[in-house]
Amino acid sequence: MKKAVTVIGGATLALGAVGFASNAQADEVTTQETTIQEAQQVTPVTQEQLASAKADVDTATEAVTNAQAEVVRAQEVVTQRQAEVDSVQSEVATAEENVAKATPEAIQQAEKAITATTDEIATNSQAINDAKETEATAKEAVAAQETAVNQAQDRVSKAQTAVDSAQESVDQAQAILDGTNAQAVYDKAESTQKQVDADKEVVAKAQTVLADAQAADAKRAQAIDAAEKAQTTAQADLDTKVEALSQANTKATETANTLRTKQGAFTKAENDYKAINTITLPDEYVEALETLYNADITSYDVDENGDYVFHFVVSDEERQAAFDRLLALYQTVSETNVFKSNPNEETTVYDTNNLPDTVITELSLFASDLINQIRAYFDTPETVVTSSSVTFADLVTDGYIADNHDTWTKGHDGKAINAAAAYFGLDTSAPLGTETDIQFYENWAGSFIGKTATLSELKREVYNSIVLFMSGVAGGVAEWDHAGSIAGVRFRDEDAQVTYLGVDLTSPKDFYGGVHFIAVDDTDVEEATKDNFDTTPIENTKTVEAITASYNQAKAELEQATSANAQAQDVKVKAQEAVQSAQDTLDAAKVALASAKAVAVQTPSAQEKLDQANAKLAESTKANDAAQAAVASLTADIKTKKANLEAAKAVLADKQEVLDSATAAYNAEVAKLTNLKASLEVATQAVADLEAKAQTLTAQLTSEKQALSDLKNAPELLKQAQAKLATAQAALKASKEVLAEKETLLAELKATQAEKEALYNSLSAAYDKQVEAEHQAELAKQKAAIEAQGKVAVAVVNEKGQVVAFVADEVASTSQAPTVAKPAVRQATAQVAPTALVNKTKKGQAILPSTGDEKSRNAVFIALGSFLIAIGLFGTRRKHH
Repeated sequence: MKKAVTVIGGATLALGAVGFASNAQADEVTTQETTIQEAQQVTPVTQEQLASAKADVDTATEAVTNAQAEVVRAQEVVTQRQAEVDSVQSEVATAEENVAKATPEAIQQAEKAITATTDEIATNSQAINDAKETEATAKEAVAAQETAVNQAQDRVSKAQTAVDSAQESVDQAQAILDGTNAQAVYDKAESTQKQVDADKEVVAKAQTVLADAQAADAKRAQAIDAAEKAQTTAQADLDTKVEALSQANTKATETANTLRTKQGAFTKAENDYKAINTITLPDEYVEALETLYNADITSYDVDENGDYVFHFVVSDEERQAAFDRLLALYQTVSETNVFKSNPNEETTVYDTNNLPDTVITELSLFASDLINQIRAYFDTPETVVTSSSVTFADLVTDGYIADNHDTWTKGHDGKAINAAAAYFGLDTSAPLGTETDIQFYENWAGSFIGKTATLSELKREVYNSIVLFMSGVAGGVAEWDHAGSIAGVRFRDEDAQVTYLGVDLTSPKDFYGGVHFIAVDDTDVEEATKDNFDTTPIENTKTVEAITASYNQAKAELEQATSANAQAQDVKVKAQEAVQSAQDTLDAAKVALASAKAVAVQTPSAQEKLDQANAKLAESTKANDAAQAAVASLTADIKTKKANLEAAKAVLADKQEVLDSATAAYNAEVAKLTNLKASLEVATQAVADLEAKAQTLTAQLTSEKQALSDLKNAPELLKQAQAKLATAQAALKASKEVLAEKETLLAELKATQAEKEALYNSLSAAYDKQVEAEHQAELAKQKAAIEAQGKVAVAVVNEKGQVVAFVADEVASTSQAPTVAKPAVRQATAQVAPTALVNKTKKGQAILPSTGDEKSRNAVFIALGSFLIAIGLFGTRRKHH
């Protein structure tokens, strides 16, 4: 692709169709159209040219590599944003379905479903309570029945013991009747008496142990009572501390949330504060600019082009001296004033050619604040922004875009500016519809802004344009007309009290963009033929003072929130420590109570042992009485012995009946227990089933409430989803445009690389031929010189058989020259390098250095930018002078 070439003050700048890339190279800077065919012409090729061509190839290759990386990154962004669009489209589809479903009947049905589920949850909850009561009753019944079974078992055991004893009496009575165990009766009577005596001693000891146990249990009860009181006190204290902790947690959460909010507000305010942009000018600069544009004009002439030539109060020498001082200071002004970006303004991406009014307004207020900082140095009228000045700027840029105007070659779009001025009844420089670069209201600065940009990027262009205006050097040619206009000293209208300012940007399809500063004095508005120019200033909430005040307030609020949060967190920590201390006290009280309760109750055991001892004494006494009676019955008659036997049998029969009845009762109690356990299992399962149903119903209710909310808010949710989709699609479109631009640039760079490689290959081949030709010429000279001496020139060849030199060989006779040269029989032992060519440069041909380094790129960019703004005030005039 051919480049457009323009010469500015001796500097040559090449502009590509997509603007300057960050790695612009010297392959875009030429002084003539160089082609491969031209490289193959007879003109000698120098080593410097060949090295330069090789450097161009390397530079072009590097540019292609960088561009390829940019394309890959841009493709990744496109892929990511496509995924975001796909996700949001799914949200939109769901929202659209909800909108379609969101009929009054569907909403009513959803509400009924919620009501029904709520009622069912309440019914199920009651059922759970009833089931739990049934389960508790069943558990109590089982426990009671287990006690009944144990008691029945005890009765069976006692009845069995009574039966065994009765059987023993029967056996003894039978033995007495039979007369077979007299000695045994006497022995038993003696042993039972001893047993009675022993059992009496056991009873006495058990009574003593019981008395000791009762005393110990009294002490245990006192210890338990004291431990329970301590636990109750500790529990109450813990409850108080827990409540205090709850309040502290709530307060700490509130202060933490407040701190996060204030931190976010402070971060935003701090970003604004750190991004305060100012413009400072040296006092010497201010004095020089005021001298250069002294408002008092003595006279003026009109030159052959119809332009005004003004004569000022100050002398030409004074103006020249002021001009020289400004020229010496321009770099200081440029380097001192550097734009500060704002992270708060680096998220949203805007269409440069279709900026919202709010953005144009903010850019205008931003520029107004900067210009007012400059005008404060010169005590000139301040600028303000109004709705009409914003509209004026917007109308102008719309006209530039509609006209596809190339300011680079045509200057200002006077037709668009005059049309916008006519809308407000302001003076115009030519009849409406006339194409002209003469206009009254615009300062313009060239810009490489892309089709899309963030607010921070837009402000950077505005700031840099103003700095370029004030630095005053364009393409090596100094002019301070822009600086004088921005400062308000150039052709100053002494009657003007305020200037209405509007700023907008353009990024035309086929040309480089620009920053458009529209300035209208209040005297211009007063003389307008229409009364539709709003002069009410829009308050600038982002002045240095306002931003600083907001920052200080946010900082103070953050410090206050930080202090409050620190206090709340400290209270929370102390409350946690207090709770832990109270919990430790409670735990210790519980341990003490458990320890007190862990002391075995001795009275029941001692009482049981006494009861057992008394029971055993009673049994042994009874057995002894029976044994003594048996001894007495040994001497009784047969009739008495038989009566004793029958009585013993009767007792046995009674005891057996009691045992059978107790056994039957036990079996009945066991069967009843089995049934009660089965009922308990059923009740427990019923509780589990109802609780599971409760979880299902709760989840169902949550889902139904969400569905109802989606239906009721369907239009708003759809609107939000559509807005989100629009934003995502705009971002996708912007990223695709960026990708397309980068792919176009890559294609152009590849084409350039191919051209450079072809040129280098051609030059290299030509150079090789040239070296060989000069080598052959040198050989011819050698040969001719030898032969001129009347000697035979003998060729010296290398290992490849190539002639590398000629040496002289004496002829047989000085009067006779050989007619045929001797064969070249001497072969060089080492290759002889051809004579190196002297570096030569074709007259008038420029050898261009690579500008791939940062300093060179900046130099080209500054020169180009300076030239762009140099044409920014074509045709400006002050109609009041």
